[in-house]
Amino acid sequence: MTAHRATTFLAAFNDIEQHLRSTLNAKNSDSFWWLVDRARDKHFLSGKQAEALKDFSNLRNAIAHGRYFDSEPIAEPHEAVLRQISALRDILLTPPDTLRILQPRPVFTLPSSTSILDAFNVIKDEDFSQIPIYDEGSYTALLTTNTIARWVAADLSDNHLLDAADIADIVKFKEPSDRAIFLARRVSVQETMDRLSEPDSQGHRPCAAIITEHGKPNEKPLRLVTPADLPALFDALEWE
Repeated sequence: MTAHRATTFLAAFNDIEQHLRSTLNAKNSDSFWWLVDRARDKHFLSGKQAEALKDFSNLRNAIAHGRYFDSEPIAEPHEAVLRQISALRDILLTPPDTLRILQPRPVFTLPSSTSILDAFNVIKDEDFSQIPIYDEGSYTALLTTNTIARWVAADLSDNHLLDAADIADIVKFKEPSDRAIFLARRVSVQETMDRLSEPDSQGHRPCAAIITEHGKPNEKPLRLVTPADLPALFDALEWE
C-alpha cells in the first residue's frame, strides 16, 4: 500500500514539476520552490496552492531521498494528500478559462450621452450595479451605483439635477475604485481572481473586469465579471 501511494504521489508531483519547467522555460538548475514562486507571480497558482506545493516538495524529498524499510519508503502520503495533489495537477495542466466557467451573459453598455433617468431605469430593470460606458466603440468609464450616490450627495438642493444630467456628468464623481480592468478571452480563472484582487499603486482594487477578445478597451465586451461571480470562480479551482 505504501509503495502504491508513494508511486502515485511521485507521478503527480513529477507531472506538476515538468509542466512548470516547460511553461516557465526554466533551467534544470532552477529549484522547485523557484518554479512555484514564479508560477504564483504569473497567476498560474494561488498563494495557497503555492504553499501546498512547497509542502508537497518536502514530502517528495522524504520519499525519494529518505530512509526505506523492506524496500519501501518510510514516508507515506496520506490518501487525502493524494487527492489534493492529483486535483491540483489537473487544475495546473488544464486551467479552466473564466468564460467557460461563468454563465454567458451579454454586456449591457451605454454611451456617455445617456440621460441619468434612462440609466436609472436600466439599473432598476436589470438590477445592475455597474454599467460600462462606451463611446464610438471604446470604453470610457464605468458607471457604478456608488458614483451615482456621490453625485446625488454633492448637490441635494438642486431640484433640476435629474433633468439636466447625463452619464458624462455623473462619472466625474467616480473614485479610483470605480474602474474596470480588461482581460483577454482566454484568461484563466486564477488570473481573473488575482487581477480583481490586485490594488493599484494607491491601494484601490477594481470593482469589475471586462473580458474582450484581446483585453483591449476598444474591443467588443464579451463578459463583465463582478464580485458576484467570484463564488463560481472559486468553486472551479476547488482542489482540497
